[in-house]
Amino acid sequence: SSQDLQALQIQNISIGFGKLFMSDADRRQDEAEALSAMYGDDFFELSPTEWVLRCSGAQAELTIELPDDYPSCSPPRLFSTAADQACREKLLSDFTPGEEFGAILAQRFFDFCESLQHEDEVVADSSVAVAEESP
Repeated sequence: SSQDLQALQIQNISIGFGKLFMSDADRRQDEAEALSAMYGDDFFELSPTEWVLRCSGAQAELTIELPDDYPSCSPPRLFSTAADQACREKLLSDFTPGEEFGAILAQRFFDFCESLQHEDEVVADSSVAVAEESP
């Protein structure tokens, strides 16, 4: 109904205004709790400004350093055992100041890890095929 839609719009506006008045530290903490709930053992909060995503299948980690003004202004800094600089830049390509970016970043990282695992499987499959053809 139109009343339900109006109530939902008011709720979304109040949530948006609430985010405006939350500190970056509070927003980072809320985001860390959400990421922990979504990714379980693959997410580690080393400190309020340093998180790690671990993809054990691809043997890859992504360390996320959060500046004091994240998410209001600055993007996270990324360090990875598997992703080169170009890949890390691509992971951050849609960062928008003022918006939490952890869930998008995590999904992109796990998609990247899945592509690494797929590449490893293709290489392993072709190695087995070559070994089977050898006399």
